[in-house]
Amino acid sequence: MDPGARRSLLAAVAGLILVAGGVVASLALVSRVGGGSAGSPSGKPGGANPSASFPILPGPRNLIDGTPGGQRFPGGLVKLDAGDGGGWLVVYQRFVDQVAQVFAREGPDLLKPFGPETLVSSPSLGQAFDPGVVELEDGTVLVTWSNKGVVWYAKRLGPGRYGPVAQLFGDPGGTVYEQTLATIDGRPAVFYDYHPLDRREFLWDPRTRTIGPGPTLGPPATIATEGPGYGTEGVQKRVTAASTGRPGREIAVWSQHAAVPCAIPSENPGEVQNCGPRPIFGAISEDSGRTWGPPFEIVSLSGHDLVNPFAILVAPDDLRIYFTVDRHIPEAGYVESTDHGRTWSALRDLWLPRDLVPARMVLQVDDRGRLIALLAARGFGELMTFLIERLPA
Repeated sequence: MDPGARRSLLAAVAGLILVAGGVVASLALVSRVGGGSAGSPSGKPGGANPSASFPILPGPRNLIDGTPGGQRFPGGLVKLDAGDGGGWLVVYQRFVDQVAQVFAREGPDLLKPFGPETLVSSPSLGQAFDPGVVELEDGTVLVTWSNKGVVWYAKRLGPGRYGPVAQLFGDPGGTVYEQTLATIDGRPAVFYDYHPLDRREFLWDPRTRTIGPGPTLGPPATIATEGPGYGTEGVQKRVTAASTGRPGREIAVWSQHAAVPCAIPSENPGEVQNCGPRPIFGAISEDSGRTWGPPFEIVSLSGHDLVNPFAILVAPDDLRIYFTVDRHIPEAGYVESTDHGRTWSALRDLWLPRDLVPARMVLQVDDRGRLIALLAARGFGELMTFLIERLPA
């Protein structure tokens, strides 16, 4: 055999061996962390082919925004009441000329085309990050976002129309970041991170406030101290919350800082060092968010950050937390509680199509009993809704 041909053949064989080894390693990883049928609770549908090793969810999907330009990220969504048209309002963050702004679109169905884009934030006020949306008890719809250490808002005046931007709140003695909104047992509330000005460490306190008509804000309630912090993959510190299925009992969840917090060089805070993996933590309130029990670990995965958790009650006895699993295939997972947040399942895989990214994913059970995610396409050039699961009637 020609020496050159022989070398080519040996290289090809070596490549096949490496590929086969990688597949075996991947399958071993799936087996180790799947916690049951991949991407599905036991006894529930798992995707296009639940018996396959990689049951990619089939969707369908719906394009919400594909405006040419900068990257975009999910924000929030809400079902409008009949007086406001009865459709769905989706808000998201999109960069325009390297400045983050908040936009909104409306549509009759989360899996059907939405109407035109409307700018909600004000470019004259600079960046607008991490938008959310909520309907208050008097029917007023607020779109919110954070910047400059405080939270801002604009009222929806009608389809595609929003009022002037105003400051919603800030907390004395510190700065506020990454707010999210939730309505739990009919109580609209904002959940956010607070960093005291006199704290040297890059650690944040999850907090919450109720939102009443006006809008008016209740006093801040501290959920935990020194919760979210830097990790290898960034400083994701989103706090989300949901009912546990029992009146007055709710749960807040976040990505807890590593057991040994990262070393953060003062000259370049982005180059974190010596970071351990970050678990998902939570805390329970038994009095509708006024006070909170001690924080506790819900799920962890050795060697991997679990970040941007999203808590959602999909049925009275089915509470779930979805999150991103960094440097891992698949890139998303979830855990489930059937006893109102007292105990939790093992980590279960969520196999999204390869072109979708779970970063800052938002989930909603719509009025047709469908669990739907709002998430970005890879590269963050498009924003989609995607069917995760049709829930039992």
